[in-house]
Amino acid sequence: ITLRQAGYSVCLIDPLREAAFKVGEALPGAAIRLLHRLGFAGLAELMPAGTYKTCVANLSAWGSDSWQAMDAMLNPEGGGWHLNRVCFDSALMHRVQTLGVTIEQGRISTCQYVPASGQVASVHHVGYIKNPSGQAQQVQAKWVVDASGRSAVIAKKYGVQRFRLDTQMAAVVWLQSQVADKDNTTRIKSAENGWWYSARLPGGKRVLAFFTEPQHAAEYAKQPCRFVTAANRSGALPFLVSESDIVYGVRVANAGVSKLKQAAGEGWLAVGDAASSLDPLSSQGIFFALFSGIRGAESIVANDQNADDVGHLRDYQQKLDRVFQATQQARFYHYSNELR
Repeated sequence: ITLRQAGYSVCLIDPLREAAFKVGEALPGAAIRLLHRLGFAGLAELMPAGTYKTCVANLSAWGSDSWQAMDAMLNPEGGGWHLNRVCFDSALMHRVQTLGVTIEQGRISTCQYVPASGQVASVHHVGYIKNPSGQAQQVQAKWVVDASGRSAVIAKKYGVQRFRLDTQMAAVVWLQSQVADKDNTTRIKSAENGWWYSARLPGGKRVLAFFTEPQHAAEYAKQPCRFVTAANRSGALPFLVSESDIVYGVRVANAGVSKLKQAAGEGWLAVGDAASSLDPLSSQGIFFALFSGIRGAESIVANDQNADDVGHLRDYQQKLDRVFQATQQARFYHYSNELR
């Protein structure tokens, strides 16, 4: 969106897979500034009514069984929202289409850097898209933005090393919200072998996740009844749930912390999880994706406007490094407070 606002011709390559549920539904209040930068007056301009809910407080029982509340009223930017993530992504895709972005369904099968020359002065990358039918189509671009998530497809093809700091996984279910469930908070509770997270979503659903080591997540995926038993025993929710409440799941997702050795290079850069995957405890996944996408696009524009100044990509890298370091410090602080 930011590149189109700057007058760039943009091609978005995406598998365009349909999904009923997607992981990642917390949008902090500070994200409103990023939505303004993208041209939205607010969340109501982006998403239909009934596809997002205001979060009124964060409840946590961390390091003890005693619940502590952080009321949204104490945050100048509010408590944020719990989203229907599928609707959020669809709304952004719709805005992309209205801006005239070319959308190609498929995946990048190959991508290589081509040094600028007299014949290809404006082409630095040549790639091939493999569409669902298996046919290949060539795409040429001056810049490539890797927004492929933790897989970091482009960075991997260019041989960029990725550091993985832990092996944390998430076992996630989406529940049919109970009639008496009126809780509009984010709930986090530490437990043996990990921590629980839950939030009530639009459309009468509730997400419940346990962040833990791979073997425990795999066990819950194989036996959802054990997931439900553990959830009820933990006290993460103020009510009991049953296996029949599960609408979708148990789904296992990578929730580890990782980052690229470098998030930008000659004619390319990575954004969001492709650049750095933050600990879900920070609830910064969507915010960081928006932030890095905007800053990455601004770096591309600045680089093209000042070809003799090579510092724009370096500045972008430093911004991402500062965000990563800050979240790591917070992560260390919180995990070190759980000593049981």
